[in-house]
Amino acid sequence: MYLNILKKDLKRKRAMNIILLLFIILATMFVSSSVNNIINVTTALDSYFEMANAPDYFAATMNKAIAIDIEETVSRASAVDSYEAEHILFLSLDNIIYEAEDIGTTGGTHLVHSDIGMNYFLSDGSILESVKPGEFYMTEGKADALGVDVGDKLTIELNGVSREFVLADKIKDALFGSNQMSFTRYIISEEDFEGFLSAENTDKYYGGTLVYIYSSDMETALPQIKPLVDSSILTMDRAFMEFCYIFDMIVVGILLVVSVILIIIAFVVLRFTISFTLSEEFREIGVMKAIGISNFKIRGLYLVKYMGLSAIGAAIGLVLSFPFGEMLMSVSSQTIIIGNQSSVLVNILCAVLVIAVILLFCYGCTGKVKKMSPIDAIRNGQTG
Repeated sequence: MYLNILKKDLKRKRAMNIILLLFIILATMFVSSSVNNIINVTTALDSYFEMANAPDYFAATMNKAIAIDIEETVSRASAVDSYEAEHILFLSLDNIIYEAEDIGTTGGTHLVHSDIGMNYFLSDGSILESVKPGEFYMTEGKADALGVDVGDKLTIELNGVSREFVLADKIKDALFGSNQMSFTRYIISEEDFEGFLSAENTDKYYGGTLVYIYSSDMETALPQIKPLVDSSILTMDRAFMEFCYIFDMIVVGILLVVSVILIIIAFVVLRFTISFTLSEEFREIGVMKAIGISNFKIRGLYLVKYMGLSAIGAAIGLVLSFPFGEMLMSVSSQTIIIGNQSSVLVNILCAVLVIAVILLFCYGCTGKVKKMSPIDAIRNGQTG
């Protein structure tokens, strides 16, 4: 009778079982990949900032707006452990010309500098140590947004000086690398940078300084560098720098929500299927109870089927979650360096969790078996 009920159920509800299996596969794939990616991104962000030597506090100044000596102000602050500075030139869209006609610069703040105060990472993961004359580097996210590839040429015209550069590589920039930052960096060689500074009428274009403050006690350091803070056009602390990358996790976060919705839909389909099955098998269940089979064993009969569907769906979803997760991770890996922080165990645990949740729900839905009596089954037959 056990096998007879299972065979009839699988034959008559083939389409429903296939739909349910697809929902389980998608839910497992989304849950496993999303949870794994969220763990990877959140744990990698701190280590990435440490590797990049990101500052505890950042300030950007403009030479024509600042009236203090930056070095003197920072050196007097006893709570400041150290600091780095990058001298920059602010560019307008008219100063930037790409060789390819289909590449057009966008708004935001464009700045060029030669000093290297932080660690910028090349496409192979190594640190950018120096820049050769005629070369420039920019972040991977900004380059991809513009459609710029390695080898493309850029001309910078500034106050009568025109120099041509070739994109040597795309870099990862902890400070301005987030997709939410409107700053675009162009790192060039010291020789090329000095060429722009040596031009006549340098007062006609804007320069400035990016100041990186390192301190173990920023609460004490901030009042000490208040003149610098007040004269800066932009300031950020470490918490805000990391917050800018929160938006880069929106994709995996949305998929996690989608996976929860898929599981809810699967529960609705499950509840309908189980209720319909129990109504159809009303007579068989009554007979099984009449011959002494317990409610738990009868409910276990239906759990066997859904455990099989859940196990098959979760196994397929688990396998698909790895390439799907790598595809999603490619979005975040454009902006930060992400290692394999979490193991395959996270995906497996998520798949097991999906199976367990589905079985618990199925067990709850089969509670109607307790209310079915042998007498009702004999009186009403298959009508229930």
